This record gives sequence, structure tokens and C-alpha cells, in this order.
Amino acid sequence: MDPTILELNTRINNLELTVSQKGGNDADTLSSQISALKLKLASVYQTHPEFERLNELNTRLKTLNKTAPRQEDDGVSDEVKLETVNLHRNEILETYPAIVELLNIQYASIINNINNAIMTTDIQNNTEVLVSKRNQLEHITKLYQILNVKSMLIVERYTELCLRDNKFWVELEKQLEGLNQKIKQIEDTKKQHNKY
Repeated sequence: MDPTILELNTRINNLELTVSQKGGNDADTLSSQISALKLKLASVYQTHPEFERLNELNTRLKTLNKTAPRQEDDGVSDEVKLETVNLHRNEILETYPAIVELLNIQYASIINNINNAIMTTDIQNNTEVLVSKRNQLEHITKLYQILNVKSMLIVERYTELCLRDNKFWVELEKQLEGLNQKIKQIEDTKKQHNKY
């Protein structure tokens, strides 16, 4: 037997012993610790279901990131890329102005203006202005929160769209493989008939 495989088998056996070995009580084993952690996680998900949803989204994004480079390696043709862009043309046209606006924001000048305003204003006046504009500030805060939620929904929708696209192309590829096999079978049977 190969020494590397033998060494790996020995290490696996040692790990299995370590995992199943009991110390003073059941709480010392790794498997019991894992079970306890699973129970705690289930409890957290029960009290905060939004965490479970967030975890699902994170898993989908990781899956999407793993599958995306593989598709590029498969060599997707320009026609397929063009068709994909055409399918999502309306969404692209809707979001394009917002993306351009975000790209054109001059963050440095905004920060400089804020710093200058802080340096030149009187703290007492500033406090009075804040108190007088409390309702406006609360309204802006609510709008900001709504914008954050909408952004999350957009990311979720985009992720679902990408997953649906991936599923479509995988199913299409399977169908094409099936059709190719059927065509090959038909051609083979024709060749068999032509022999006789």
C-alpha cells in the first residue's frame, strides 16, 4: 500500500477515535459539542428568523461566486452573452442612471464641505439648528433606512435572477445532451439497418 495513503488512513482513524472518545462526560466529545452548537443555532434562528434568511442569502452568494468563474471557463459565446444582456435590457436601463449618479458622486468634496462647515459653525447655533430640524432629520433617517432595505431587496432579487439564469442554462445543456444522444441513437440504428 502507498505510504501516503497508509499515513492518511492512520490519521483518519486517530481523528475518528478523538471525535468519538469520551472524557469525563458526554459534553467533552466533539460530536456532542457540535450537537450543542446546532441546538443553539436553531434557537437563534427561531428567535431571529431574519438571521436564517441572511445565512441563506450568504450561502447563495457563495454558490453563485463559485459557479460564475466556471461558466467563464466553459467559454460562453458572444451570442449567448448578447442574448443575456437583451433579456435584462429593461432592468439595465432602469438602474443605469442610478449607477452613473453613484459613480459621479464627489465624496472627497462632500467630506471637505462637511469638515469646513463643522469648523466654521458655532456649536450653540448648530445645536439649535439640529433641534429645529429634528423632524426633517428623522424623516431623512427613515428614508435612509428604507433605501437600505430596498438595496437589500435589489441584491436579493439580483441573486435570485442569477441563480435562475444558471439553472436555465444548466437545464438547457442537459436537454441538448439528451437530444444529442437521441440523434446519435437514431443515426446508429439507421447505420445498423443499412448494413442489412
